[in-house]
Amino acid sequence: MVFHVNDVTTNLTEEQPSFCNNLNAEDFNESKGIPNSRIIIIATVEKQEHYDDYMIALNSTKCYASHFGYSIQLLNVTDKPIYQKQCKHPDFFFKRHCILGIFMKEHIKDYDFILYIDADMGIINPCHRIQDYIDKSQSIEMIFYERYFNYEFAAGSFLIRNTQFSRSFLKYWADYNYRLPDSFHGTDNGAIHQVLMELHFFDPKDKFQCFHLWNISKGYDDLFAYEACTKHALYSNSVNFINNKVKILPKMDQQRWVRDTWLTDTKWSSKDFMFHGWKISLSLDTFMYPFLDKFDLTKCQHGDNKFENFKYVPELVRSDEEIHEILLNKTLFVHAKYNNLLKYLNITCKNGFRRVNGECNGY
Repeated sequence: MVFHVNDVTTNLTEEQPSFCNNLNAEDFNESKGIPNSRIIIIATVEKQEHYDDYMIALNSTKCYASHFGYSIQLLNVTDKPIYQKQCKHPDFFFKRHCILGIFMKEHIKDYDFILYIDADMGIINPCHRIQDYIDKSQSIEMIFYERYFNYEFAAGSFLIRNTQFSRSFLKYWADYNYRLPDSFHGTDNGAIHQVLMELHFFDPKDKFQCFHLWNISKGYDDLFAYEACTKHALYSNSVNFINNKVKILPKMDQQRWVRDTWLTDTKWSSKDFMFHGWKISLSLDTFMYPFLDKFDLTKCQHGDNKFENFKYVPELVRSDEEIHEILLNKTLFVHAKYNNLLKYLNITCKNGFRRVNGECNGY
């Protein structure tokens, strides 16, 4: 069984019971036929001085990786001359995808799967294996997810196979830095939507059916309208994308591995794995420090199922049902806004139905 709220004492002076009873000794070396040594967690940092701001997230992720024997790599954009030579993108958010592609090619014989994360993403609950989030289908090479609070496909984390397709995808995405419209474009998070449109559809008319909204975007509302348009276009055509090589997880999908910490005011349950938004500079505004003590990385040993660093502030640990209800309510609220926006943009009819040959037949 996984760590449940009822197992946690509310008395800080008592010892917290052990958890992660769902894991066995083999899980610290291999799971679902995939050796842990073939998986790497990667984050990209722009400047050395940024490390301190990400320390909560980085320490929790380093500790988790040590327990399971996953590799972890922090890529600094100035680490290697090849990064500077081949990744001249002026926007860091695009540059990081170029650098990731180079790293993957350099380590094609070392790693089969990459969990890419923003540097402010950390482990809230180590009772999950990365293999739990790898799709069973061999055809799926890249997995993205929807954000909860809007219509975006998130750019900050994705789970990918180290294949020629995924490396080419990253290059195409990175190079969109040079093709951005002269608008409020949302950098790589806006661009990922157009990348998916251009690589998924074959007809140029279909590829650029939402581009005009991106081209005239002047703020977040306009950007979200563009993203809603692309979401509708893609989901109207397929479930998976680009010849079934790319999967996008819906808001409530159990396969998603990370969510924003502020969505539940840092409250979490056994089904959570990673949190996004752990910056020390934002801790008073967007999240509470969830652990009882600072991380001692010397206690993070491969195969150790005690997870001594993962001791929690009890009031933040909640039931699966409570967290599910909070997220579901947010999902339903955003979905209603999404449907209304599609009607406002004349993408769907007033009754919410899709247009047929561009017509609503009076509705």
